[in-house]
Amino acid sequence: MTWVPGEPLDHGSISRGAHAADILAGFLRALHVEAPAEAPGRFGLRRSPEEVHGRLRAVLAGH
Repeated sequence: MTWVPGEPLDHGSISRGAHAADILAGFLRALHVEAPAEAPGRFGLRRSPEEVHGRLRAVLAGH
């Protein structure tokens, strides 16, 4: 089933490879910045897998 009409990118060819690489590099640089001070915290990154799993199970159970 095709959701979006068009040709898949992996079947097409990139005619301006250097330009495409520059655009991709710029996009990746823009993503790689420090989060703003008001950004939400990093849930679970300092907790053990067991703690995170337990909390996730409680949330899914509606507690």
